[in-house]
Amino acid sequence: MSTFDFYFNAVELKHPVNRGASRSKPHGEGFVARIYQAVQQRLTEWKYRRQLASLLDYRDAVLEDMGTSRGELIAALELPLSEDAGEILAKWKSERQTFDNSPFKFNLQG
Repeated sequence: MSTFDFYFNAVELKHPVNRGASRSKPHGEGFVARIYQAVQQRLTEWKYRRQLASLLDYRDAVLEDMGTSRGELIAALELPLSEDAGEILAKWKSERQTFDNSPFKFNLQG
């Protein structure tokens, strides 16, 4: 019996001599987990986008009451699925509120 055979059998039997070798994860597990997580995230985002698309049926006044606009919804729907549309909409809303509260507003109505 060679040293290789002893090592292989010890790992296979989870021998205490090779504890670290028996606990190590195969390379594929991390990769599969990342793929699964990415697919799950995109599926969740796709479902959220379908809900956002249903908001386009509302009138503009109702959308303004909700704190968004038709243009923002359309822009959010066109984002890649890897980006969080809800987070981007919230960012746009906070930027708009910051601008609305700014003392440097311009009145362009002659």
